[in-house]
Amino acid sequence: MFLRSLDVTGLFTWYALVVPPLVAATALLRYLVNAGRPNRAPLSTFELAYLSGGADLACRAGLAWLHRAGLIETGPLATLRSVGRAPQSPPPLTSALYSALRGGQTWSQVRRDHEVRRELHRTGQRMIRYGYLLSPAGRRAIALATVPLFLVAAVAAVLLAVALADDTPSRPAPTVGLLLSVTATVLAGWLLAQPPATTRAARRALRKARERFGGSRDWSTVPAAELSRAVALRGPRGPLATDPVFAAALQIEDVQPAPFGKDVPSTASSRSGDTGPVDARG
Repeated sequence: MFLRSLDVTGLFTWYALVVPPLVAATALLRYLVNAGRPNRAPLSTFELAYLSGGADLACRAGLAWLHRAGLIETGPLATLRSVGRAPQSPPPLTSALYSALRGGQTWSQVRRDHEVRRELHRTGQRMIRYGYLLSPAGRRAIALATVPLFLVAAVAAVLLAVALADDTPSRPAPTVGLLLSVTATVLAGWLLAQPPATTRAARRALRKARERFGGSRDWSTVPAAELSRAVALRGPRGPLATDPVFAAALQIEDVQPAPFGKDVPSTASSRSGDTGPVDARG
């Protein structure tokens, strides 16, 4: 066997010639699969929230709308409860959230509600169809593209171990270089195998939506639709800082009242741990 006949220096040379093209090809495939496709239809507030922060942020955007519209209120022990008449012709997620809160629920109970989960699943499937989230096939393609990298690294590691066990004459530099190269290849393969949260088309859509929405304002006075969109695009901490009790019911941490024009950093932080776009398969 050709590789078996190589000493450590020859093995290192072979590895240096084979691996860079494999890494480049894997990165190119990942880039192409992750492109997505632009959707010309405007995205709803809750679709933007789903892309920006996953299922949790979509729920928080819907609850922010309901709360500002006076259709839900906070209760004891950080519960939320529907009040008043149901909204007329609401988005499906908003309707599911309102119905889930009829008897009073905590944030974690709302997130486990069957109808809420079903609407979130439908939203995720829509984002896949629009090209804003990777399909299961796209995720598999990215993962499988890294298999050759791991195979080459494994072959090189085995041959290096055999060469050293046979006391093949070698200098320390190629041995150390090959060990470092194999380690770097495994790390690169692991990083390339991780599917991105959203496609590039989704990130462009979010960037444009944030540019159109604008900057800080007095969140305590904006209408329900504007507050909900702010939560979707900026995260919940800034827009909901004027109502710490409601924010606490949504399990949003470190919310302090902020003066007008000085938003709290908008990174969504929750105890539930689901702050990124989720797998749309449910």
